[in-house]
Amino acid sequence: MIKICRLSISYKEESKSMKEVLAEAMQKAGVTMEQIAINGPDYRNKTHYGNWVLTPVLDNEATAKLAAVLGTKTDIPRQILEDSDLQAYHEGQKVNVRYQSDFGFNCEGNGKVIRKSNKEITILKKGSRSKGWTFKSWDEVTIEAY
Repeated sequence: MIKICRLSISYKEESKSMKEVLAEAMQKAGVTMEQIAINGPDYRNKTHYGNWVLTPVLDNEATAKLAAVLGTKTDIPRQILEDSDLQAYHEGQKVNVRYQSDFGFNCEGNGKVIRKSNKEITILKKGSRSKGWTFKSWDEVTIEAY
């Protein structure tokens, strides 16, 4: 799993842009974009600028150092499912699932792995015969066996 988060960029009422403020802070912290950025298969999985935030970025020591120099914090911690993570599960295994819905709600549930491939896993929700989840590599979800 790739641990990611969002980095707030301190707003200065000067004439500097968000990118200029971040570039100065990166230089002070001795951090490069390669140390904090991720480059996934689509836009939502690639590091990009928001409204005075940089998201998603790796949740690591370099990001924490940069947040300290900026005088801000990281938030919205989450994980990205990798191909190698899918190999750890087998059909019939009971798992706990945590993810954020399309509406921004934190969701959690239990279920059983009913199908898996190299790039995808299908989990049947506990107590149901027809409801569940299908997750693919690079989805933002945490799956833990129990």
